[in-house]
Amino acid sequence: MSSEVRGLVGVVRLVRPERRNALDRGTAVELTRALEEHLRSDAISAVALLGSSGTFCAGGDLTTLEEAAKTDPVGTLEDFHRLILTIARADKPILAALCGAAAGFGADLALATDLRIASESAFLQESFIHVGLLSDGGGTLFLRELIGPARAFSLLALGQRVAAAELFQLGIVERVVPEDRLEEEALTLAATLGQRAPLAMGALKRTLFGPRRAALEEELRRVREEQIRLLESDDFNEGVRAFLEKRKPNFSGR
Repeated sequence: MSSEVRGLVGVVRLVRPERRNALDRGTAVELTRALEEHLRSDAISAVALLGSSGTFCAGGDLTTLEEAAKTDPVGTLEDFHRLILTIARADKPILAALCGAAAGFGADLALATDLRIASESAFLQESFIHVGLLSDGGGTLFLRELIGPARAFSLLALGQRVAAAELFQLGIVERVVPEDRLEEEALTLAATLGQRAPLAMGALKRTLFGPRRAALEEELRRVREEQIRLLESDDFNEGVRAFLEKRKPNFSGR
């Protein structure tokens, strides 16, 4: 992960190319701290969250999270939820620039931001269902709010990729741009947001997203209870094994 300042914009970039920018517990904590630092700074008025190496975020890193979830499921989920809540509670605007995969927790991370733009190669995939889990980063609430319960159920239950063009049609992303212009467009849009009156921007976000902020805390509490049960299931173990072995899972309902 890298963090820098471009004018009024704090830029946080996910850099784990060997894992397609998937997050382990330590990276989630590090990302939260970088965002908090930008959000506290009086010199920064907006934040841009970027991927790297052609990928936004492939989700949680199952090679490490399986063990973390077994040894400390509550603490692991709380660290990931703290990241989502940091974004959702921010008075400064936060923008995500999607390239390649925004999958699993990476999808929820993108949906937590205020505004999203995508490259032509980008796709969003709520892939939790494929490993026997529930979307655990607020995706249930964000999608229900953005596209309604029926369409949200389709995306969450089928776990299919949603390409950039459809994300635009659904109103999930603000615009779709060529790959080589994504970062420039993202930083320009973030700078435009950063030039708006900070007090008015904070008031706008509190008014517009206030009900969602309160609902999100309750949603994540319910999700945490459900997810802990799922993490203890045979289906989760089978889902992870199938993912790592690149085969279809054979779920048993246990």
